[in-house]
Amino acid sequence: MMTPLNNPIEVGMRILVVLNELSPRALGLSQLTYLDYCILHSSDFDGPESLHPKLPAGPGEFGMKRKLIEDGLQLMVRASLIEVRTASDGIVYAATENAAGFIDIFDSKYIEELQERANWVSHTMALVDDLQLAQAMKEIYSKWLREFDPSVVSLTSEEAIDE
Repeated sequence: MMTPLNNPIEVGMRILVVLNELSPRALGLSQLTYLDYCILHSSDFDGPESLHPKLPAGPGEFGMKRKLIEDGLQLMVRASLIEVRTASDGIVYAATENAAGFIDIFDSKYIEELQERANWVSHTMALVDDLQLAQAMKEIYSKWLREFDPSVVSLTSEEAIDE
């Protein structure tokens, strides 16, 4: 049975909204995974109220989320809402010219809030390079570990990069 949350349709829609906001920019899977996390947990980054509640699994979502994002991307590619491109650093994804019109069809508070978070992400979190992305994800894991087990000492920047 498919759950209405975090299924390929919902995740694909979130990614579509992000890519539409960042259009014509194209992003790789790691960047999209990170930005999706930022949108869902925006209050963790001093942003607007988070779309999803804080869960004990926290950054453990990353492992499952990557596959869901791949599935959501493929769904949106088949619908001609997202296109696949090749770049010097690998495969990237971008919103097509059909994306904005498709998103505008939806009239829901969730889509409106998702668009607000995507706008926030586009101005605050989307301009990270690969090294900053790796560091940001390690900081999320470190924060989650400290919340889960206060005896865990946080990773320093050098330790996080060396791993």
